[in-house]
Amino acid sequence: APASPAAKARAIPNGRIVAIVAAAADRFGFHVDHILGRRRTRSLADARACALFACRLERFSYPEIGAAFRKDHTTVMHAVARVATDARLLAEAHAVRDAALGRVAA
Repeated sequence: APASPAAKARAIPNGRIVAIVAAAADRFGFHVDHILGRRRTRSLADARACALFACRLERFSYPEIGAAFRKDHTTVMHAVARVATDARLLAEAHAVRDAALGRVAA
């Protein structure tokens, strides 16, 4: 049986990661379950990649981020590289991080 949303939230160990996932879901119009899920539509993959990048900005290691998102650390590395080379996604990732940490985006 699929894990409940509450069980998935408990599986994420760090409050900053929880906040980043929630901020990405809100900014891109998805449910938290979608950000943490397996679907790979472009819009969802972009939202997830921005969340992964925002976690990296917060100095989490690739394995830590991968564990929180239930992804291999190399998947996280690929997402971070993809965001870093796309100006639109890079701006979105910084906005997600700012929103998650309660900062006013410039």
